[in-house]
Amino acid sequence: MDCDQVPAAHDGGGTLSRMLRGMPAFAYRCANDADWTMEYVSDGCLELTGYAPDALVASEGTTYGDLIVPQDRGRVWSAVQSAVGRNASFDLVYRIRRADGSEAWVHERGRPIIGAQGEVEALEGFIALTDDHAEALQASMRRWGAVLDDLRADDRQALASTMLAATDAQFRAAMEQAAIGVCYLSLDGRYLWLNSKYCENVGWPAEDLVRLGPSAIVHPDDVETGRADSDAAMQGGPKQYQAVRRCVTKDGKTRYNQISVSLIDDDHGEPMYFMSAIHDITAKVEAEERARREDAALRQSQKLEALGTLAAGVAHEINNPLTGIINYAQIIKDAGLDDEMVNLSAQEIAVEGARIATIAGRLLEFAGMQVDELAPTTVPYLINNTLDLARHALSRAGVHVDIDVDIAIPTVVCRPQQIRQVLLNLIMNARDAMAGLEAPRRLSVRAGVRHDGGRAWLCIDVADTGHGVAAEHLERIFDPFYTTKQRTKGTGLGLSVSHGIVHDHGGSLTVRNVPGRGAVFTLRLPVDGPSQPGA
Repeated sequence: MDCDQVPAAHDGGGTLSRMLRGMPAFAYRCANDADWTMEYVSDGCLELTGYAPDALVASEGTTYGDLIVPQDRGRVWSAVQSAVGRNASFDLVYRIRRADGSEAWVHERGRPIIGAQGEVEALEGFIALTDDHAEALQASMRRWGAVLDDLRADDRQALASTMLAATDAQFRAAMEQAAIGVCYLSLDGRYLWLNSKYCENVGWPAEDLVRLGPSAIVHPDDVETGRADSDAAMQGGPKQYQAVRRCVTKDGKTRYNQISVSLIDDDHGEPMYFMSAIHDITAKVEAEERARREDAALRQSQKLEALGTLAAGVAHEINNPLTGIINYAQIIKDAGLDDEMVNLSAQEIAVEGARIATIAGRLLEFAGMQVDELAPTTVPYLINNTLDLARHALSRAGVHVDIDVDIAIPTVVCRPQQIRQVLLNLIMNARDAMAGLEAPRRLSVRAGVRHDGGRAWLCIDVADTGHGVAAEHLERIFDPFYTTKQRTKGTGLGLSVSHGIVHDHGGSLTVRNVPGRGAVFTLRLPVDGPSQPGA
């Protein structure tokens, strides 16, 4: 076939062939394959692409598929195949690389040619420049309008649609460069067109979006809400609406988008398609969430400070009458009464009174009423002292406690109040991890000394029989405000603060899962204290 002639069946008496010569646009007929193998190309191809029609039709070297820039090939292929599957026309804006190496935006409008057996015989269409040749193209189209009356009715309608599409191509090209995501959706929920920013905002390549459709990327919790909004628009409700929708990116992350959706009608008021503009607000939402958590953490800190003040006051109030009770018990013992029961009772009063005094003293320590300096501290004191404060909570939760402390452990130089704070946090977290599980629920505390790098290290393992720490949480579990608990049960600060305390001591705090047995947190401290005390 002579490449400068339109096939007679589509020519309208030769008028189209005359009009296409010398224009920055060309008509084509090609195979529906990945190379878009050309069967016919009009003369305008040379001015638009830099390649003569014969060069593309022969397909011995360069195919039209080679001209489409790699970033756009998948999108073009997916859009065309979607149209072919529906036996519908397609309307595309994409980039090509000319023979001289320069890039150009083109607008293509085409349709599949279906054979008698339902097979795709070919694709036919029209390709025009949309950038620096737009003015020349518009002038040419105005000139084409003068000869529309010379064409057959079918050709006149096809050419009029082509001109309208070419005019709209300027808008499409502008939208491709827009700072917001834009897409067109069919009434049954398929992508008709989308720009690069839309793909960026939702975190999916265009070819995947066209193949999967929007319902596959919307967050599961937002699917029903989105469907209800679009159904309402089609059933006479508001034709425009705004909302915040979540999507799940290809790598599994959740993003938040502010969307503005409009239902577009035709001249008769019948719905044609949806147009949606989206703006990624993930950073804003996450910042607001961080601010909310920080505010909650501040309130929690203030509550703890008030609780500490109250605890200190209670401890002081207990100490005053308790001192009298202990003294009176001692007086009874010293009186030397010849009554064994009285003497034993007096001794028990003194012992229990001393125990209460010890607990009150620990409340004062945790309330910050005593200066916490680096000091040699026995490990059994650290562990037993902390468990005394947690024992009631552990007992109520049905948690059995196993303690294994090496008697050969030397004293460790630390700030005892701070290390007790770390241990208490680990113990209470272990209790929470086992909540709701079947018995037995066991908390194990193991302590021993290991030598590494020429130094002795105290290692305390706090293990539970819970579910363990999920793999996706392991890397972030010590991050500030990161918590797997319900918002009312944790601020996400406990492990972060504990990690900071241990780091200041020159040690480490780590976690590992024991398959089938829960999680193990390991507190590791240099026995001789931090290398730089006070750091």
